[in-house]
Amino acid sequence: PDSAWHTYHVLLEEGVKNMEEIQSKRLSAFSKSLLVSATNSVNGTADLIMFASVGLALQDEQFRQTLAPEAKRIVDGLRKGSTPVAAPIGFELSPAQFRAQSFYTQSPELSDYFAARQWYASVVFRLANPRETKSALALSSVINGDPELLTLWRQLSEPFDAFLGPAEDGTVREYGDAEKVVFGSNNVQNTPISEAQFLAIQKRLE
Repeated sequence: PDSAWHTYHVLLEEGVKNMEEIQSKRLSAFSKSLLVSATNSVNGTADLIMFASVGLALQDEQFRQTLAPEAKRIVDGLRKGSTPVAAPIGFELSPAQFRAQSFYTQSPELSDYFAARQWYASVVFRLANPRETKSALALSSVINGDPELLTLWRQLSEPFDAFLGPAEDGTVREYGDAEKVVFGSNNVQNTPISEAQFLAIQKRLE
C-alpha cells in the first residue's frame, strides 16, 4: 500500500506538471489577447488595462521591459519584494504568494506562469467598490465578446473547477449573465454602460 500510495503521488504530480506546461502557454496567450481587447473596448478601463499588463509582464520578460512606472512597480514588488504590494484593484498582495513552489521551480517558464496565475487568482474586484465593479464588468464583456478569449478562459478555469471545486465568488459567467439581463443582448463588449444600467447590474450581482 505504501508503494502504491507513493507511486500515485508521483504520477499525479507529473500529470499536473504536464498540464501546467500547456496552461502556461494558454495563460500567456490569454494575457496578450486580453490586453489588446481591453485597450480597444469602449468599456475598457485603465485599471483593466493595468490588470492585463501586469499579468502578461509576470510571464513575458520582453514585455516587462516596456511597462509604465506604476505597472513596473507592481511587477517588481511581486517578483522581488518582501513587503505587501498595493494594487489599483482589490487588497494589498503578499509577494510570498508569488514565489514558485514544488515543480514550478523546475523551469523559468513554470515559475513565471505560477506568478502570473497567482496574480489572476489573487486580485479581487470588490462589488462594494463601484470603480472595481465597472472594471469587472468590462473584463466580463471583453472575454464574453471574444470567442478566442472565452475559450482560453474556459480552458484555464475548468481544470481548477474540476480539481478544487467551482469558484465561490462571481466569475466571468455570472457577470456576463447579469449584463445580458439588463442589456437584453448577448454581446455588450462595445456598448457603453450608463450609470442607471450599471446600478441595475450591480443590484443583480448583489
